[in-house]
Amino acid sequence: MNNGDILILKNNNLSNTRNRFVAYFDIMGFKSMLRKYSIDEIYGQFKDLLDGIQNKLKTHKLLAYSAFSDLIVVITEDDSDKSFTQLADAALMLMQDTFFHYKWGMSGCIARGEVTYDKERNIFIGQPIVDAYLISEDIDFYGVVIHESAYDDVKKYIVRKKKQYKSSHLDYLFKEERIYFKSGFYSECHLRWFDFDLVKIYNPQKTHELITSNLDEMLNGIHGRARRYIENTKDVINRI
Repeated sequence: MNNGDILILKNNNLSNTRNRFVAYFDIMGFKSMLRKYSIDEIYGQFKDLLDGIQNKLKTHKLLAYSAFSDLIVVITEDDSDKSFTQLADAALMLMQDTFFHYKWGMSGCIARGEVTYDKERNIFIGQPIVDAYLISEDIDFYGVVIHESAYDDVKKYIVRKKKQYKSSHLDYLFKEERIYFKSGFYSECHLRWFDFDLVKIYNPQKTHELITSNLDEMLNGIHGRARRYIENTKDVINRI
C-alpha cells in the first residue's frame, strides 16, 4: 500500500463512519410492473418520486438517500433524536406518496448501527442496511418494521418526546402489534403510515376509508398469491 492509498483511507470527507438510523424500502410487485408498463413509464414515475424525496431533503437536512431499481435506502446523519424524527417523517411521506400517487405498495424496515457514508460517491455500507434488507424481504404486507437494533432507541425516544411536548405524532405513528411476514404472523413494532392523512394529521378513520378504497381498486385483475399483500394490508389497517 502506498502513501496515496493511506491518505485516501484516512480522508474523512470520503469515508464517514458513525452510528446512524437506516430506512430500507422495497417497491413490491415491481416485476409485474415491468411486464405491464414500459420502462419509460416506470422511469417517469420513479423520477418524480425521487424528485419528491429530494425536495423533502431541503427541509430534512439530516438525511441522505440512494436509489437503485425498486430499492430506496435513506440514512441519517447520526443516531440523534432529531435525525430519527426526520427519518420517521420521511418514511411516512414515502409510504404515502408511493401508494396514493403511483399505487405502489412498499415493504420496509428501520434499523440502527454503524454505517459508512461516502458522500462524493453516494455509497452506503453497514450492517444495519443488511439487517433492514433481510426484514424487508420477509414482510408480507405494505408496511415498515422497526428492527431490533433500533427498537430500544425508538421506544425511548417516543417516551422522551411525549414528556417534552405532552403529545407527539410519533406516539401514534409507531405501534407494536401482530403483523404479516412470509415466515409467519408475529408481534413487532411497525410504522402505522395508514393512520395519517397526507398532511401528517392523525386521522385514522378518514384515511383508512381512502386507503381501503384504493386497495380494493388495486385488487381488480389480481389473482392468486399476488393478492395476499393487499389483503394482509387491509387486515392490519383495520386492527386498531
